[in-house]
Amino acid sequence: MKRKGLAVGIILLFVGTCIIPSTAQNIEKPSQPTSVGKTIYVDDDNTEGPWDGTIEHPYLYIQWGIDAAENGDTVFVFNGIYWHKEITVDKSIFLIGEDKNNTIIIDSYFATPLVSITADGVTMKGFKLLNNEQYFGIILCSDNNLIMNNIVADCRIGIEIINVDVGNNTISDNIIESNSEFGIWIVSDCKSIAIKDNIIRFNGGYGILGSTYNTMICGNYFENNSIGIAPNGPLETPICDNIFVNNGYGIHIGGLIGFNVTRNSFQNNNYGVFVICGGEGNNIKSNNFRNNTYGAQ
Repeated sequence: MKRKGLAVGIILLFVGTCIIPSTAQNIEKPSQPTSVGKTIYVDDDNTEGPWDGTIEHPYLYIQWGIDAAENGDTVFVFNGIYWHKEITVDKSIFLIGEDKNNTIIIDSYFATPLVSITADGVTMKGFKLLNNEQYFGIILCSDNNLIMNNIVADCRIGIEIINVDVGNNTISDNIIESNSEFGIWIVSDCKSIAIKDNIIRFNGGYGILGSTYNTMICGNYFENNSIGIAPNGPLETPICDNIFVNNGYGIHIGGLIGFNVTRNSFQNNNYGVFVICGGEGNNIKSNNFRNNTYGAQ
């Protein structure tokens, strides 16, 4: 069974400093747990038990750890391969993987999301999610959450954000790649989402589809997507400081106005920025276009 001498210190350091940054415009400071609760451990090596969630007797399955947790607790998952039909995070907890390259949540058989986050105030960090193009990696349908430093790959849709009324969700520092349809799909009626500093690449359809009230898409790297960003939501979405390389379309705006596309870099795309059916009110300026077949159309 794995024993990591620095695990407890790393967990306490992370939980003590982990606060979702208020990065989208006018987003209030989110309500994350402020006190450090207990730490519950999960280890796929403990196949024979006993199981009580201690570091000596960790749970075998991630869902067992979540079920045993209370709001404010940390569920720490050691490196391993965790086969799950669906994990539901229904408490305001810190769900932390030991290493995003080696703490793997996988399912190749069921058309269900790997992880559904239904509680407010969840932090999920340090996992690799693989779904063999069956369904979604993460479904996020609550508020004040932080999804950071994960790898979401080989799903049908990497991350779906749906029906968040308050918002204040941050998706940052993830690698979202090789998903067959969308990297990130923002469904209508969502609010206040910050998507920043992610690597979004090799997705078969869109890197990001959709935008919402008070959304910001900044500082991301888009490579080899059919379309990097296709905003289809309301006005005043800042799209800034992103890098687009070798995409079919860097940004595809269809019949909408009010997008602020500034300080982005477009290189070797078929289209850098493509606007159809109007869009006269979009603010497209201070961008760098190099070696695109078409720059801004």
